[in-house]
Amino acid sequence: MSRLFSRVAAILSMILVLSCSRSNSDPGSNTALKSNDSADTQPEPKDLVTFHDGFETGYVDKNAWLIEANQEGFKSIQVIKSPLDEDQQVVKVTLRAGDIVNGGNRAELSRDNHDPYMSEVYYSWRFMFDADYQESESWQVIGQWHDQPDWKKGETWKKWSGHGKSPPLKIEYNDGFLWIVATHRNEEKYPYYKKKIKFGEWIHLVFHFKWSLDENGFVEAWLNGENFTPFNGKDHKMYTPTLLSVESRKSNKS
Repeated sequence: MSRLFSRVAAILSMILVLSCSRSNSDPGSNTALKSNDSADTQPEPKDLVTFHDGFETGYVDKNAWLIEANQEGFKSIQVIKSPLDEDQQVVKVTLRAGDIVNGGNRAELSRDNHDPYMSEVYYSWRFMFDADYQESESWQVIGQWHDQPDWKKGETWKKWSGHGKSPPLKIEYNDGFLWIVATHRNEEKYPYYKKKIKFGEWIHLVFHFKWSLDENGFVEAWLNGENFTPFNGKDHKMYTPTLLSVESRKSNKS
């Protein structure tokens, strides 16, 4: 499951999901982005886009998205004209104190992509913080990829060992920086990589994942065309399990 949400006033302009390799048995057969193992530049979309939403319709499509936000009276999530380009539609996300949804203070768009195990996929989106955003001491999640119940086994969000656990991968904002946080690598959930950003400017994120329970999984990321994940001597991939957080792995073992 991929989730995109914010604890601040933010604007979202584009979501793009591309399938790179559908299974480990057929690696690299479906090349969706022009990239290589030591890519120093952000890859560009080529083909096999499995999902795209630029909000051109003027509304959030409920067939494509699950909206978890306060939408009564004041709407936490709404489509507006871009503050930087009136010809472009964007989603404005605002979270106020007391906007409690599903037990948490949240304004969230989420989507189930059902990426196959051991597949490689790319996720890309653009967003900005409001130019007048006031800093907050609270943590702010900009995007997360969450392990989820196995529906075929009869699991649900309410009856599931991973319920309420941290996501294995997420992007957080804090004190002027975006952080890549991999919760399965460290029980204290310390962030690993960070980049400075500015308010009132578009921020373009691209992520390349291999979904795995083992160390052959990886995360590779770009921010505004520059590598977000650092060079490791071979490439810019962070090799790590990518499907379960530490908490979920413990629950599954107990």
